[in-house]
Amino acid sequence: MIPGTYNGIEPDAGADPYSNGMGGVAGIRVVLNTLLNMKYELVPKEYFRSSPVVTADHQLFLGSFESPGNKGHFRSYNALASDIEDPGYTFYDAAERFPSADGRRLYYQSPSSTVFKSFTTTNLYADYAGAFSGMTAQQKEALVNRYRGKTAKINQATGLYEVDGSGNLIYEESSKLGPVMQSTPAVVGYSSNVEGGATRPRVAYVVDGRGVLHSFFAPEVPRPPDASPAITATWTVSDFESAVAAAPSKYKLSGTLNAGGAACPCGLSCGP
Repeated sequence: MIPGTYNGIEPDAGADPYSNGMGGVAGIRVVLNTLLNMKYELVPKEYFRSSPVVTADHQLFLGSFESPGNKGHFRSYNALASDIEDPGYTFYDAAERFPSADGRRLYYQSPSSTVFKSFTTTNLYADYAGAFSGMTAQQKEALVNRYRGKTAKINQATGLYEVDGSGNLIYEESSKLGPVMQSTPAVVGYSSNVEGGATRPRVAYVVDGRGVLHSFFAPEVPRPPDASPAITATWTVSDFESAVAAAPSKYKLSGTLNAGGAACPCGLSCGP
């Protein structure tokens, strides 16, 4: 070692700690300050801990979640490698098909009866007043609406909720599907034996980490040679709708397909 040069983490006895930006105490300070001043961004990763379900029409339904953030996903994948260029192609992610927080259908069972009520601040205050003890009106409202899928904005400088000119909380839409961690989906087939003479399309049920049971339309996928146009790796929602419109009884759908087939068909669960 040449006396007076930097060797390792600690400066040697003969080194000038201020001789350059890489050696000595000053060099260590430069490195530490650089590391401490760096801006880090957490990038969520997606995890799969639930078992999938594969249906007779070769759709694979599987839930997952992102961490950090606990954002959930529930996708329909192609499970038939022979009729598509990209096996594993995603038909849709139900998490992306929810309407607005105010427009979705979300229910809970009344504690005093078997009646299902809309998940609103008014109903919950009346049925579970004790659960909101010690909370301000703004906190109560923000908590309920967070479950519906919109988050109240908070002023980062003051820590207070942001409000508009009328004093109402300001919201932004947020994730409506909680983390699907250990919930194997249940797919219930088409039925014409529904109360009131209605028919029910195929439905997929899954529970998220918030304790909410979601239901989504899970329509059958048209397969060649029946489908027109034939399904390809560029298959779109419009193609799906065209095939369904041509043979609605075959694909067990009634009404309008909601941008990929995710919509809540009943009042016993939470879905778009």
